[in-house]
Amino acid sequence: MTVHSMLDIKILSQLASDHEARLRRAGSVSAGVRSSRHIRRWFGLHLVRLGAWVAAEPTIRPVPVR
Repeated sequence: MTVHSMLDIKILSQLASDHEARLRRAGSVSAGVRSSRHIRRWFGLHLVRLGAWVAAEPTIRPVPVR
């Protein structure tokens, strides 16, 4: 093997490891986005349920004065 071919192998292995590192970082970022999206959806669902519950409450009638 010549020095030139060894250099090519080192460069290719470095490029491959850099590419894998970028893919791992991209996966972790998207996982964070997914979890925050899950929290927003859960929170929104509960706000909608609370709103429906409040809307279904009977109207407040004033208490008659004694």
